[in-house]
Amino acid sequence: MNKFKPTELFKDFINLFYPKLCFGCGNALFKGEKFICLHCLNNLARTKYHTIEGNSVEQRFYGKVEVQHATSFLYFEKKSMTQKFMHEI
Repeated sequence: MNKFKPTELFKDFINLFYPKLCFGCGNALFKGEKFICLHCLNNLARTKYHTIEGNSVEQRFYGKVEVQHATSFLYFEKKSMTQKFMHEI
C-alpha cells in the first residue's frame, strides 16, 4: 500500500522551483539521480586501470613511494566533464 509522505510532497514542490541540476550538463535531475544524470554518467571516460597491472598511475609512483596497487576511476583532462564533476564535489 502506498502511504502518503508529506516530506516527499514538499521536496517535489520545492524541486519545481529549484530543481537539482546535473554537474555535467546542467539539465534537471530525475528522481533517483543525485549529482549527475544517467546520460552524463554513461559518458564519463572510465580508465579500467584496476584491471591493468603496471598501469600509468602505478608507474607515476615507481621509485617515489612503496605502492602495491594504484588506480584511477576516470581520465582527467582540463575543461572536460571529469574536471567539472571533480570541482563540483
